[in-house]
This record gives sequence, C-alpha cells and structure tokens, in this order.
Amino acid sequence: TNGAVESTLRCTMVYDREVAETLFRGVLPPPAGAGVEPLTRVRPLAAGDQPPELPSQPAPWRTMLRRREVAIVVPLLILAVGLSAWRSGLLDRLLAASARGLELRTGAFGDLLALEAESSWGDYEVALRRGPGYPTTSAAWEARQREAVDEADRLPARLVREGQEIWVQLCDDDGEVLAETGANLRALVAAADGVVEVRVPGRMNATRIVLSVEEHGKK
Repeated sequence: TNGAVESTLRCTMVYDREVAETLFRGVLPPPAGAGVEPLTRVRPLAAGDQPPELPSQPAPWRTMLRRREVAIVVPLLILAVGLSAWRSGLLDRLLAASARGLELRTGAFGDLLALEAESSWGDYEVALRRGPGYPTTSAAWEARQREAVDEADRLPARLVREGQEIWVQLCDDDGEVLAETGANLRALVAAADGVVEVRVPGRMNATRIVLSVEEHGKK
C-alpha cells in the first residue's frame, strides 16, 4: 500500500536567531535510495527554545554528601589495608626487631656451629659457619661421638658431620617458634670456610634465633 508513516523521531537545532525542527517520515513503499523523508521547518527563535544552563558548581548538598562519603570510605580503606598487611605478616615484618638485639643460640649443636644474623628488608639473613669445636679429622669426630651419652646426644654431631638439614628458628621470650627455615649444612662439610646462608621472616616480638635438629611443626 502506498502512503507515508509518521514518526515521533524529531531533531531540533537551535541557532542564534532561529530554530530548525525536522520530522522524519517513512514512505511506503520506499523509493529507490531511501525510505525515510526528512521534513524541516524553520521558525524564529522563541524564549523557551534555549536549553537550560548547567550549574558551574555542584549543589551544596552534593558536595556535603561527597565529603561524607570520603570521610567514611577513607578510614575503611585504611582499616582494610592494615588488616590485610597484618594477616599476611607484612606489618610484622616491617616492624621486626633489629637483628642486633637478638640472642643467637646454637642449641644442641653447641660449639660445632657458629651463628651470625643481620636485618634485611623485614627478614633476617642468618649465616652458619663451622664453630670452634668443629672436628677436623675422622678421629676427632669418633671421639666426640663416644662422649655422647645416648642417640639423642649423638644426633646433632651426626647431622653436622654428614651435612644434613637442620632448622633455624625465630623465637620469642617464651620460647614459642614464630618462624623457621631449613638450612642444609653440606657447604660446611665441603670446605672449612664454607658458609650456609638462609633468610628467616622477621617478627616484632622476636628475641632469639635458635638452631634445632628438627622442624617445629613436626614435633
């Protein structure tokens, strides 16, 4: 059926002194090239044709609302960051006690081993070397083993002689293990000046570094 279909699609262009209003009309069937015919009329500019001016500044109540939102969100964000840092141990490491104030104990290893510790970015760099009582001959090792009263007493010397793994533990005043790292002693067997270096995570309430023959979690 031939005819036109009116639409509500309109376009209004506001100029300095006049207004152009365009109505888009569909024609059925569409002629070749287009099926929409724009109809435009131009009329003088009226007082109500100017669009409303947007305020240059937000309304006072919006400013107050934004300030209130910031006052609530910022403390919550700080709290969330602090809680995350505490749970991950980052805060504990940032406030870790200085390695200079830590007591260094070789524990059951006695004078077989020597310890050194330095602070490094929230961690402790611990160096293990041969101690003054480290035997240098097989006969000296055998003599030390004969002096042991039982197998538990022989274990530390055997671990050192064979270059096995021991544990470097960070403890508090009550002896509670706060962190620990395994240390393989093979380098001490291979060379008299050998050094074994490990990193132990720092803690605020740490007071000592202790060597142990076994892992704390497996006791």
